[in-house]
Amino acid sequence: MTPPLRPLSAAAIATAVIALLAGARAQQRDAATPAPLLRVSSGDAELLQRLGDALAAPPFAWPVPAGDQHFVLELLADRSVNRRVVPAPMRPDTRLEVLLQPAAAVRTFERELLTWRAGMLPRLELLGRQFGYPKGFVTALADDLQALLPAFGGVGLRVGGDLHDAALGLTVQLELAPAADTPLQRWLQQLQPNPQGVPQSDDPGAVAALQLSLQGERLAAAAAPFLPLFLANGADDPDGLPGSRARAERLLSTLDGTLSVTFGDGMLRSVLGLRDPETFATLLVDQAHLEAQKERLASRRIDADYRPDALVHRDCRVLRATVSSARPTALLADDAMTTFTAVAGNLAVAVGAAQPPEAAIRAAIDAALDRRLPRRELRVDDGAPAAAVILCLGVDLERATAALPAPLQAALPSARPKTLRLHVYRLGNTLKLRLELR
Repeated sequence: MTPPLRPLSAAAIATAVIALLAGARAQQRDAATPAPLLRVSSGDAELLQRLGDALAAPPFAWPVPAGDQHFVLELLADRSVNRRVVPAPMRPDTRLEVLLQPAAAVRTFERELLTWRAGMLPRLELLGRQFGYPKGFVTALADDLQALLPAFGGVGLRVGGDLHDAALGLTVQLELAPAADTPLQRWLQQLQPNPQGVPQSDDPGAVAALQLSLQGERLAAAAAPFLPLFLANGADDPDGLPGSRARAERLLSTLDGTLSVTFGDGMLRSVLGLRDPETFATLLVDQAHLEAQKERLASRRIDADYRPDALVHRDCRVLRATVSSARPTALLADDAMTTFTAVAGNLAVAVGAAQPPEAAIRAAIDAALDRRLPRRELRVDDGAPAAAVILCLGVDLERATAALPAPLQAALPSARPKTLRLHVYRLGNTLKLRLELR
C-alpha cells in the first residue's frame, strides 16, 4: 500500500522557490551575455595585460603562466572586458589567436568611426591628391571599405613561433570568412587557381619571386573591385584616361590569369600568361594609349619614352619603355628605368633595369618560344590538400638586406629572419593568408 503524501514544510517550499529563481536568473544572464566582438587567446599573460590596459579595462591579476593553461581576453558588445583563465594549453603551433566580428564591431563603435573619419579623412584626401588621385576618391574608398566590413562573417588571426623574437621563426595566418549571400562571398568564389599552373620564370638566382594563379575566364570578375583604384591613379576623374576602363576590360580578357615576377641582380623579370596573344600585342603598342600615358606621367613630373619597334627577335616585336624622374625612387636606379616587353607564343615576357642588356630580352623570348618556362601548380604546406593557392611570394631577406645602403643595414637588428614566404589561398568559403619568417 502506497504511503500517504506528506505536506511540504514552509522551509522546503521556500528552498525550492529560491532554487528556481536562482536558476532562472542564471539562464537570463546566459541569454543576455553579449557575444564577444573580439577574443584574444594566448599563453602570454603580459601580452593580454598590455591589451587590457589599451582597452582601459580594470586591473586584473593574471596568474603565473603554466604549461597546462592559457589566458583569454574578450571585448563584449556592451564595451566591457572579460578576462579568464582556461585550464588547457594552447595548440602546439599557436602562441596567439585572435577572433574578430567586424559587423558587430562596426555597430558598436559607430560613433568612434565617425569621429575618426572627421579627423583623418581630410588628411588622407590631401595625401591621395599628392599621389595623383582625384578629389573625393579617398573618401569614396573609405565609404566602400566601411560598407564592406559587415560582409565579413568573421576574421581570425593565428600566430605561431616566438612572439618576442621573429628571428627565431614566426608563422602568421589570417583567415577572412565572408557572411553568406554577400557580394564578398560571390567575389571569393571567383578566386580559382588556373588548372594549367603558373609559368616559372627562368631566374634561379632571384632574391624575390611572386607568382599569381587565377582562371582566365574569372579574372575580370576577380579584378573588378580593384579597377577604380587602378584607373583613378594619376587621373583627373574616377574613370581615368578617356576610354581607359574599356581598354582595361579588354586587356583583362586577353590574359589567362597567371603571372610570375622575379627580382635579382638588379633586374626585374616577368612572365605573363595570355589567352589572346594577338589582341594583347595590339594593345601593348597602341600609339594613342602610349601618347596619353606619356602626358599622364608628365603631369607627375615623370618623363617617358616608348619605342614599339626597338628591336625584333625571332619575329617578336619588342617594346622599349624608359621612364625617368628628377625625384629618385627605390625602383628607379640612377633616376631612370628601362623595360623591354615582347609577346612570345602565349606568353608576354619582360625585363627591366636601369640599363638592361638587349641580350636579356632575347634570352627571355628564346625561353618562351622553346618552352623552357614550364607551368607548375602553386602549393602551400599547411596540411590542407584542398587549398586553392592563388598567390605566392618568397623573399631572401638575407640577400635583400645586404643590398641596402650601409646606414639602413646598421639600423636593422643583428638577429633577424633570413627568408619570407607568403601564400594566399582559398579553403572552402574562407580566404587565408599565411606568412612565414624563418
